[in-house]
Amino acid sequence: MADDTYVGHIHLYVSNLEATNDFYLGLGFIQNMRLPNLGMYDLGAGGAFKHRIAFNAWHSLNKPQAPEGTAGLRHYTIRFDSPERLKKALQTLPAAHEGQGGYFVADPAGNKILLIA
Repeated sequence: MADDTYVGHIHLYVSNLEATNDFYLGLGFIQNMRLPNLGMYDLGAGGAFKHRIAFNAWHSLNKPQAPEGTAGLRHYTIRFDSPERLKKALQTLPAAHEGQGGYFVADPAGNKILLIA
């Protein structure tokens, strides 16, 4: 993908729906759909478009991430609308480390995220 590619929403496979949901709510996302019987949750970030990040456990319930070096998502970026919101989100993340102009974290499924403002 080109460096300036903008993605409006993503879908992730996760191993634990509840832990992943709590993680993203802690970052400031807003619950949109919660469908545990279907193995899927969906969160928004405010505004008219409620579908920003969805995650499911259809193929990944209780499974580890793929090994390093295999095909897959390396990381994605979440851009906060202010440094204050980023700082608030970082307070919920004990394992954040600085890099590439922001902070790298991993969600409970091991998906790596670069948080920037």
